[in-house]
Amino acid sequence: WDDKEYQGLININLPLYEGGAKNTKIEKNSVELINLKLKYNETKNLIIENVKKNYESIRSSYEKIKFAKISENSSQKNFKLIQDKYKNGKENIISLLDAQNAYIVSKLNLNISIIDYLVDLSSIYFFSGKIDILVNQDKKIQLEKKISQIIKMPENKKGSTKW
Repeated sequence: WDDKEYQGLININLPLYEGGAKNTKIEKNSVELINLKLKYNETKNLIIENVKKNYESIRSSYEKIKFAKISENSSQKNFKLIQDKYKNGKENIISLLDAQNAYIVSKLNLNISIIDYLVDLSSIYFFSGKIDILVNQDKKIQLEKKISQIIKMPENKKGSTKW
C-alpha cells in the first residue's frame, strides 16, 4: 500500500419502486384503524350493556328490600303475638319457635337484600366510571337520587332517561 492512495466507498440506495410500499403501508394502517374503531365500539357497547343490566339488577334489589321489610314487619308482629299467647298458655313452644325462626329468617333476608343492593350500586359506580363517587359524598348523594328516580320510574318511561 502506498500512503498516497486512498479508497472510498459510496453506497447509494435509490428506491426504484417505493410507491407500492407506501400504498400497502397506508392500506395496512387504514385496516388497523378500522379494527381499533370496531374494538372501541365493542367495548363501549359492552360497558353500556353492563350498566343497563346493573340498573335492572338494582331496580330488582330495591324491590327486594321493600318486600323484605314488609316480610320482617309481618313476621315480627306474628312473633310478638305468638309470644304473648305462649305467655298466657294459649300457644305451644313449637309455634313460638317457628314464629321466632320466621322472624330471624326475615331479618336475614332483609340484610341480604340490602347487601345485594349495595353490590349492584357498586357495580354501577364501577361501570359508569364514577368510582370517585365513593369518596365525594355530594356526588354520591346526587347519583343515588338519580338512580332512585330511574328505579321508581314507570315501566313505559324506562328508556327515556339519559345517564
